[in-house]
Amino acid sequence: MSHGKLYTGRRVCRDRQINPDAEVWVTLDDGRQYVLPHIIQHSPTGMEWGYGGSGPADLALSLLVDFGLRQEVALSFYQDFKWAKIARLPATEWTLSRREIGDWLAARLIWFSDSPDAGPACICSLCGLPIEDDESTNATPPLRMWSQDGKQEARFHQSCGLPLLEGAI
Repeated sequence: MSHGKLYTGRRVCRDRQINPDAEVWVTLDDGRQYVLPHIIQHSPTGMEWGYGGSGPADLALSLLVDFGLRQEVALSFYQDFKWAKIARLPATEWTLSRREIGDWLAARLIWFSDSPDAGPACICSLCGLPIEDDESTNATPPLRMWSQDGKQEARFHQSCGLPLLEGAI
């Protein structure tokens, strides 16, 4: 089974540089590569890893968006992801697969319950299409993902969220 994408972080010295630059590359199944786009939320100087600062926060956000979460959804979960994964990465070089990110997300998915806060409709956090929450349509219930503090939530169509649970992403 393919991983879909492989993220690799490494430190690169250029010319007479004393402190190496942190680079994150994305490798696709077909071997093509690109530099992970830096989504600047906290650190205009770049992404980092191996500790819990602003550079690692930007890396966490950038990875979740590249994975496929809409940015407004990723903003609710990137700090948890930073502490769980990014702050623990080795300082010099590391790899992280799309599957590992999917497994982290899957650990936060739970079945939607008939709770009063369900609301009439919401948007899937992966595909961006509306999720109907109407018992009269007999639609399959969506999945939810919660932040560690329980204050932030994301919702997914079952067709988008179940592959996370099954490790297919």
